Amino acid sequence: MTESYESFCECDIDGFVDFYTVEIRTARKRHQCSECFASILPGDRYEYAKGKQDGDMWDAKTCPTCMEL
Repeated sequence: MTESYESFCECDIDGFVDFYTVEIRTARKRHQCSECFASILPGDRYEYAKGKQDGDMWDAKTCPTCMEL
């Protein structure tokens, strides 16, 4: 299940961002948080962001604890 929402990106972006999108998802398998490297377990809701910057595609998964920060 995914849920789109508006997000203010607080990351330090150097260069030109072509696009990015952010969604809240429910994990179906184990993932690793891109911020603190903790496990995101099945059933956890997490933030999934993806985009293109300076010609390169990127994605990031953020655990519930880091989302609150």
